[in-house]
Amino acid sequence: MMSPFILAMLACSGDSKETGSSAPATVVDGVDSGAVDSVETTGRTESVGAIVDAARAFLAALDEPQRASVQFGLEHPERADWSNLPHAVHERRGVSFGELDAATVGLGWKLIRACLSAEGDQRARSIMRMEDLLWNDGDENADPGNYFFSFFDDPGTEAMWGWQLDGHHLALNFTVSEGRLSMAPSLWGTTPKSWPTGPFAGLAPMSEEEDRAFAWMASLSVEQRAMAQLDAGANPNLMAGPSSAPDAWPEPAGLSSTELTEAQRAALVDWIAVYVNNLADGHASDRMAEIEATLDDVSVAWMGGTVPGSMMYYRIQGSRVLIEFDHTVTADHIHAVYRDPLNDYGVNWLGKHRMEHHSH
Repeated sequence: MMSPFILAMLACSGDSKETGSSAPATVVDGVDSGAVDSVETTGRTESVGAIVDAARAFLAALDEPQRASVQFGLEHPERADWSNLPHAVHERRGVSFGELDAATVGLGWKLIRACLSAEGDQRARSIMRMEDLLWNDGDENADPGNYFFSFFDDPGTEAMWGWQLDGHHLALNFTVSEGRLSMAPSLWGTTPKSWPTGPFAGLAPMSEEEDRAFAWMASLSVEQRAMAQLDAGANPNLMAGPSSAPDAWPEPAGLSSTELTEAQRAALVDWIAVYVNNLADGHASDRMAEIEATLDDVSVAWMGGTVPGSMMYYRIQGSRVLIEFDHTVTADHIHAVYRDPLNDYGVNWLGKHRMEHHSH
């Protein structure tokens, strides 16, 4: 039996393929991905214009109380109040998918798709489909309707603003500023890693984040692996996850990128890109250029087993990127966070924006 939220999404769904599944997409599509392909252009201004249009259309579709509930100031504490915990444990503000009619659900997915690449959109949908499968299987923590929209200042092409989608296993924080788009911080998670049965058997939203990690570790020499490995038996929680403060984040540790061969460095870049390329095309390229320019200060720390199937943790950390991946309690439960230490929530852009536009 489908949840009311999923039935609403079904009413406006289109065709889409999902990670690890050959089944027809029928439950969490919300809108045909092709309907907003025009967002993917080389011109950043055009891309941001499409995001602004999608945000305004979504807000216009809300009733007055809903609109009031989703709007906050750019520096409101709500912006940092996101979590990987279920809504019953960590209560969210804003307006949820479960409160929206089918047409507005579709507009919400158009906004999400405008900010993500095709790969990112597919990953987000797959995570939420996994939630729906769990919900239908009796897991009350996995209600796919409990993903909440919040907006921080008014969407515009000139002004700086942001918006957030926050729910169990998916929290996306977007900042828009003068033709630029950021997706830091964001959290992606799933349990189980792969759905075992039925038409969605093999659905695996985060297989690439894990597979590339094990492959990269296998490429290291014994000496390199010893440098990367902090603790063979550790099972840490995310140290740079929700509610963490930058001054409490761990120091870079493990194997420095300067100790890698050219092939290993290239594989590390590709591994980082799995996370960054969730962001809309063009903007992801800009972000990768920032990271590659500072690659020499990136280190990789590893805890746990190094053989596929093992329980493990990794952290990729430098001045412009912080990625953590954690097997939580079991190797079948994943949490991962992506951050920009210099520009989380667009703080670096905000400082420049104030100097240039509000120096008085």
